Amino acid sequence: MTIKGGGPAGALVVVAHGRRLKAYIDHPQVELPLKANGKLDVGGAVGSTGHITVVRDLGLRDPYVGQTRMVSGEIAEDLAFYLTVSEQTPSLVALGVMVQGGHIQGAGGVLIQPMPDCPEDVMEKLEALAPKLTAVSTMAHDCKTARELAEKALDGVSYEILGSSQPRYECDCSRERIERALLSMGEAELNDMIAQQHGAQVGCQFCNRKYDFTEDELRALIREGKGE
Repeated sequence: MTIKGGGPAGALVVVAHGRRLKAYIDHPQVELPLKANGKLDVGGAVGSTGHITVVRDLGLRDPYVGQTRMVSGEIAEDLAFYLTVSEQTPSLVALGVMVQGGHIQGAGGVLIQPMPDCPEDVMEKLEALAPKLTAVSTMAHDCKTARELAEKALDGVSYEILGSSQPRYECDCSRERIERALLSMGEAELNDMIAQQHGAQVGCQFCNRKYDFTEDELRALIREGKGE
C-alpha cells in the first residue's frame, strides 16, 4: 500500500507478505502542533490531495491494483473510503496511537467488515460502535492483548474468535538483492560510480541497513552483467 497525500511527511509505503511486514515514510521527522482536541495531526502530516494505492498479489497473471483519492489524510478514514469504493466492501476502520512525552504508550486498530448476508440488526449494532471507536488509542493503551481490544471494541456484540496470528516487523533486504538492483542500473551507471565515488553505498529505505561496495566489487558486477 502506498499513500501519497501531498503533505510534508511525503509518501508512506507498507509491504505485507504473510505475517511479515515492513514500512517506511519519506520524512519521519515531521512534527506538527497537536490538533485542538490534543491529538496528533496525522492528516496535516500526510495531506489529503493525493491518492491511496493498494497492490495485491492474488496469484493470478497480473496483480490487482486499486486506487482512490484521499479524503482527509487520516489513515483510518482513507482506508475505509478505499475499501468501500475500490473493493466494494463497506468497512469500519479505527486506528490510534497514544503518545506521551515523545514515547508511544499504546497503538492499535480495528477493522470491521460485514460478511455476505449479514443480518440487518447486526449491521445496526456495528454501525453504533463507530463513535466509541474514536477512542481506539485509549483502548490500545488500556488493553494488554488484541483479544482484550476486541472485547472492548465489540462491547454488546456477540462474536466468535476463529483464529489469530502474530505479525512481525521484518525487512527482507539482502546483499544479493542489492547486487541485482545495481546490475539493473547498467554498465555506464556502475562505471560512473567507480569514477565519481570510487565505490557505492546503498541503503534500504525500510530498515536503514547500509550496503557498501568497493570499486573491485562494482567491476565484478559489470563483468557478471556481461556474462564473463
